[in-house]
Amino acid sequence: MDIAAFILASLALIAKPGPDAMFLLATTLERGRAAGLAAMCGLIAGCAAWIVLLACGVDAFFGAHPAVFQAVRAGGVMYILYLAAVTLREGWREIKCGPDVPASVRVAAAMAAEAAESAEGARPRPGPAPDAAETGPSAARSAGKNIWQVFLRGIFMAMANPLTVFFFLSFLPRFVSRGGGTSAAAQTLFLGAVFCALVPLFDVPAVFAAGWLHAKAEGNSRLGPAVKIASGALLLAIAFLLAMP
Repeated sequence: MDIAAFILASLALIAKPGPDAMFLLATTLERGRAAGLAAMCGLIAGCAAWIVLLACGVDAFFGAHPAVFQAVRAGGVMYILYLAAVTLREGWREIKCGPDVPASVRVAAAMAAEAAESAEGARPRPGPAPDAAETGPSAARSAGKNIWQVFLRGIFMAMANPLTVFFFLSFLPRFVSRGGGTSAAAQTLFLGAVFCALVPLFDVPAVFAAGWLHAKAEGNSRLGPAVKIASGALLLAIAFLLAMP
């Protein structure tokens, strides 16, 4: 088992622009750094799933039933096209109507208005400030749900990416020694763990860079919609790459 050669091959795959990298950038540009990190964790989890399946002999199954993988890839293409359509629609709506004002900004404005009314002797409006519930537990639950959805999308993307599938099913087994004392399954799991550990070396800086751009674009009437349109275009490119034979 040539671990040095495997690390170099893994770094080449991770650094190469492809569907996974484009998905990571599109997600971070649209939703921010936290979502980007969740997408990265999902991609790693998807790779880990392939590694476990490979250790269990799934390569022989796909060799005997190639239509199964083709069905999985077709489903991935349709799902990415749906995400692209939603993102492009939101970007176009913001171009026409302007970006949505974040809930925290609306709440802060409402509290400032109430404070001004109190200072002038006016009676404050009864009840909670508008959208105040959005900053409480319900907002936390909503944010957690969105992060979980992004994580699942990352798993699905890694499972449907032909480059990842080729690497794990065709390339990784070349580094497994058949005559040694360690079983092929154990070597596969070890090499897979090495690959997953290398992913953040490239993905974390990419997420922070795209997250910085997202922070600059958030609430910007010009840059915000442009970032959404760019994210949608990236998703369309991902669907095209996944559909290629």
